[in-house]
Amino acid sequence: MNCDEVYELLPVYVGGGLGSGERGQIAAHLAVCGECRREAALLIRLRLAQRELAPILPENVKKSAFRLIEAQKRSESLAALETLNQAIGVTRSALKLTYELVKI
Repeated sequence: MNCDEVYELLPVYVGGGLGSGERGQIAAHLAVCGECRREAALLIRLRLAQRELAPILPENVKKSAFRLIEAQKRSESLAALETLNQAIGVTRSALKLTYELVKI
């Protein structure tokens, strides 16, 4: 598995929701990748903090926090799509220029 695949599955991994095959692949990746290991440690700390705070936080605060997290995810997704769109535009321009040069 690469870092992108591991990053997507880390929340489920930390929550114990993966099968043994995927768990093994992620564990093997974490053994050699410090960046993903730090991300996993952060998720574990967040999960522990969530468990400690869950009983004392009002329900509306919990819902607001989850809404903020989802909004951030959407914002990051939109930014990634915009970057991809820009890359496609550059690629089109390069292909067009190449075509024009080949025609000459």
